Amino acid sequence: MATLPIVKAMLAAFAKNWSDKEDHCRDAKVISFWEEYLADIPDDLLRAAAKTVLSEAVFFPKVADVRAMAFRLQKDAHNVPEAEEAWGQLIRWLRATAHILCDDGVIRKKPPLPDHIQKAVDAIGGLEVFGTSDNAVSDRARFIAAYERFMERAKHQATMLPEVKQLLQRAALPEGAKVMLPEGEKE
Repeated sequence: MATLPIVKAMLAAFAKNWSDKEDHCRDAKVISFWEEYLADIPDDLLRAAAKTVLSEAVFFPKVADVRAMAFRLQKDAHNVPEAEEAWGQLIRWLRATAHILCDDGVIRKKPPLPDHIQKAVDAIGGLEVFGTSDNAVSDRARFIAAYERFMERAKHQATMLPEVKQLLQRAALPEGAKVMLPEGEKE
């Protein structure tokens, strides 16, 4: 988790890049603030996010910028595709037969769809939709919209501060009130 030396090093680098913020970045209250709001991010990930922010940001970053960059780097590290790429993966998966020839020359059963793609497929009615639809353009648009909503929700969950998650859990709706939420939003 984010340690004080890494937070101080990040702010020192920010101060060098944005020299008008040098005094701000050395302020003990500012350092404490950044440490508190980045505490759940592992040091190596924070270091990578800070370096990426330094190389990409035009303006002095906010905590949200660093948290969003940490999410983006994790997403990239796990090869989570963008919506159009996910659509391409789905189409290739749909066109593959029930068994595929693997790189090692062995024929194996087709693997399941990755979870992030399966959730978008489920959101638009499941795999059955593709067998009965004759409008690929509409299918693509619906899949991409569902996938983007899923990824936005994943980003929101991943960048949410741990204390906010705890507050939400404590303020969770009682079972009887959950019926007011749309299906899928009860968790």
